Amino acid sequence: MEPIIHDNIGALQQGINLISGISPVLYTYTDSKRFPSSIGSHIRHNVDHYKSLLKGYPKGNIDYDYRSRDKKIEVESSEAIAIMEQIIESIRDWDSTILAQPVNVKMDCGSTEVHPWSASTIYRELQFLLSHTIHHYALIGIICKLQGYEAPKEFGVAPSTLKYQSQNECVQ
Repeated sequence: MEPIIHDNIGALQQGINLISGISPVLYTYTDSKRFPSSIGSHIRHNVDHYKSLLKGYPKGNIDYDYRSRDKKIEVESSEAIAIMEQIIESIRDWDSTILAQPVNVKMDCGSTEVHPWSASTIYRELQFLLSHTIHHYALIGIICKLQGYEAPKEFGVAPSTLKYQSQNECVQ
């Protein structure tokens, strides 16, 4: 298995493991004063991005702005888990040929200008999705902590940070 595939599957599995171990109340909890988004909304947002990749790559155009925003994923952790497992199965057997496939990518970056398509590859988009997912996991970790639930120590921490911490533990 290609390392970038392995790493994305690992990140998706981390999410599955976390949401499998929390209550439905914690999954949907919001606090408008401290943190207005739920764990479910962050999971849904990540899933939408992976679904954009899966929908667009066969045509060579990935539009991250055109997302389904399925509320069911936000409120039903079982639905989120099922879709994350489907994503894992969809990318599990991708090889270097698929990873090297050129694609055009579109994403609104906040300006008032029209956002042109950018050239990329499936490999690069998986790098983006991994980073994007981990950063949303960091926010999920904060939501968990605010509700008295401790996510695993590695949850929401970038792979490079984990490697750095591991190397420095060996030095000390």
